[in-house]
Amino acid sequence: MSWPAKGLLFVSIALIFFSCRDNGDVGLNLPNGKPLKTSYTDTFLIYHTTVIDTVKTLGKTTNKLLAGSYIDPVFGKVTAEAYVQLGLALQLQNPAGYRSVDSVILTLNFWDNGSSPDSQAVANSTVGIPQYYAIHVYELKSQLDTNLNRFNVSLDNLTVGTTKLDALNNAYPYNIDPSNSGSLRIYLNNSYGKNILDYAAARGGIYTYDFVSNVTKGLAILPDPHLPSAIVPFSLASGSSLNIYYTDSDGNIGADFVMYLNADTAFSTISADRSATILKGLPNITPTQMQQSLYPPPNQNMYLEGGVGIREKIYIPGLKSFTQTNNNKLLINNAVLYLPVIDSVSAPDFIYLYDSLGHALSTAHIDYNNMNYSINVTGYLQQLIFQQRAYGPLYIQPSWRLNNSSVKRVVIGSGVQLQVYYTQQ
Repeated sequence: MSWPAKGLLFVSIALIFFSCRDNGDVGLNLPNGKPLKTSYTDTFLIYHTTVIDTVKTLGKTTNKLLAGSYIDPVFGKVTAEAYVQLGLALQLQNPAGYRSVDSVILTLNFWDNGSSPDSQAVANSTVGIPQYYAIHVYELKSQLDTNLNRFNVSLDNLTVGTTKLDALNNAYPYNIDPSNSGSLRIYLNNSYGKNILDYAAARGGIYTYDFVSNVTKGLAILPDPHLPSAIVPFSLASGSSLNIYYTDSDGNIGADFVMYLNADTAFSTISADRSATILKGLPNITPTQMQQSLYPPPNQNMYLEGGVGIREKIYIPGLKSFTQTNNNKLLINNAVLYLPVIDSVSAPDFIYLYDSLGHALSTAHIDYNNMNYSINVTGYLQQLIFQQRAYGPLYIQPSWRLNNSSVKRVVIGSGVQLQVYYTQQ
């Protein structure tokens, strides 16, 4: 797989320092009596280009929705909007003769219980400290395409109602802590539930999905435009639902008309506005437009951000001659690319290294003790030596595939190091 870049936005150079010293004998003697020795490589230059790629800034993500917005001092304002159709949880639900709607509750299960949301504030994004969260729920007025392309959804013909469905009795903005609570419960206007029950009751119950096109097209979960707070991932796999509680014809309170959020017709869109940040030269991303741009580097840092396709394209010019000269005499014992983390507040747990063809080479978990990522490239260098892999640019990115499933972000400092230990005759 390959990903054509939308724009090569800036280039900067990071010096990678190595000691080049002789580290002593390794306990293996050759027939000529000369021992194998281990040493560091020479100094390399790493060129890196920050790229905004043709990532899937909008589209379906398996069983996941992102909604909300935040303002990051480096990456700017990022906005995620979620759209979803409803499905019947039971084949037949017949509220005929019901007396009243008691409450309508939208339950959104957190995607990863125990992790913090992607927020703008350091304190509020720490696990265990509640994060205020500002979103609203609207009704869709046009139907989603049931044949949505997973990574290419158009909003051109999608109409969203202007009236907020979330009722006034919600504690707003919400206080959420995914480490302690598994879901967010939003009370919606009873009138929305009444329209659905009236439609079902008039037909003696609902057997099919016809109500989607006749009474409700679905829901839009949008951030409050005046209260940027956090982007939260929600799961559609289980637990997320729309429940209409009503008093039935016999006066029993708490009867439940249940609908689920249909993952087959659900997607998120992500937009980014960096106009007020150090990265203002990068193009702003909207769900329907990407533009190309060349941007002089603001500093020596690298920038990675999920959801909007910011990744780093790196070149190591000296690596080609190192691996192709006397390649039958080199054995790579260990090679690690160290990337220092400047700010770990919303850093991705893992970053990924790919070649230009989209082949995964390695991955690294963030090391909070040393504040860095350590990408092992031992196998990659050895493959270059054995001519099992072609030399070319590499890509560092914040997700295993470029998509809109996360908006984690991190700034890599200028002290990048590639430490290579090798054995040479």
